[in-house]
Amino acid sequence: MNPAIFGLFFVSGACGLIYQVVWTRMMTHVFGTTVFAVSTVLAAFMTGLALGSYYLGKRGSRSQSPLKRYAVYEFGIGGAALLVLLLLDNITPFHLWMSATFGGSPVLFSTVRFVVVFLLILVPTTLMGATLPILSQFVLRRPEKIGRMLGSLYATNTLGAVAGCLLTGFVLIGSIGIHNSVYLAAALNIAVGAVSWSLAGRKAGETPVPEAGTDSKETGAGEVAGVRLEPVEKRVRSLLLAGFAFSGLTSFAYEVLWARALVFVVGNSTYAFTIMLTTFLVGIAAGGYLVRFFIDRLRDPLRFFAWMQVAIGVSAAVAMPLLGAVMRNPSAAGWFGDAEVGWGSVLAMRFTASFLVMLIPTLLIGMTFPLAGRILVRNLAQSG
Repeated sequence: MNPAIFGLFFVSGACGLIYQVVWTRMMTHVFGTTVFAVSTVLAAFMTGLALGSYYLGKRGSRSQSPLKRYAVYEFGIGGAALLVLLLLDNITPFHLWMSATFGGSPVLFSTVRFVVVFLLILVPTTLMGATLPILSQFVLRRPEKIGRMLGSLYATNTLGAVAGCLLTGFVLIGSIGIHNSVYLAAALNIAVGAVSWSLAGRKAGETPVPEAGTDSKETGAGEVAGVRLEPVEKRVRSLLLAGFAFSGLTSFAYEVLWARALVFVVGNSTYAFTIMLTTFLVGIAAGGYLVRFFIDRLRDPLRFFAWMQVAIGVSAAVAMPLLGAVMRNPSAAGWFGDAEVGWGSVLAMRFTASFLVMLIPTLLIGMTFPLAGRILVRNLAQSG
């Protein structure tokens, strides 16, 4: 059953990034600048993921049919994405009204415009945020494999996001257009929901949810790497969540800043955003996958988490200066368009240079979520 679930989650991740790239492209016409468009879409995306994960994730822990609930979320994502497209297509009159009403105050106008667009994207992204917790509830069955399974789920969904990002930025928008790209993603979401519902209808598709608080191996009482899964101290839990929040803040600061910097390397905002996002997602997926090989054997995962944050900071500080040094190197001139080669080759070489420079910090960032889950999850009945 798990291979089918992971396959569905891969497709779901691809759909999410199709929407993100398309919405960013459409928001450029609303905001007029790429930085504001990228920032707005990312802010709405991550807010929705956070809200869905927190509020709907709690409900998932009480669900007797996690897979059916997951199917409902996928149906909702497809339907909400189509509604967002319809509203964005007809936002021009409303945008003109906002400009006439609030245009006298640039700060107020920018704020109102941000809030309107933010709220448009919030519904589908909130449903997207609920998908990882509910599938975690479905696949986490053994306490000694908490980190491994979380890393696998995270990596699979993120690899799907890589595929969706590349496909949209370099193929779909140019070949079938913005609207058809959204129609395709919505159809895939609905198909994922239908298959999930079908699997849930079979006897093997249901995973009984253990009652919270029972002292059994299924609910998380057990050992990981020989260490008893005792409750995490409140102080340690608070510090870890605060550190995890700051890690998220800095990660997306890197994402916005790198997207801006890559415009000067690639020369096209859509390509720059796609390259940055693809590199970010590949690194996260690789980190989530690699950490699964040792995460459940760590004797002190909290200390490891702390050193990972230090390594992210150091490697991120080096990334952009390193890319600048590569660009200024005369022997690398051909990589950036001075040589008489085709545009496709130049773009591929620029992508490779940017990818290699940003890979290390993003790979380390990808390890943080499975690590945090490995530290905090103590009861499988409440894993959602």
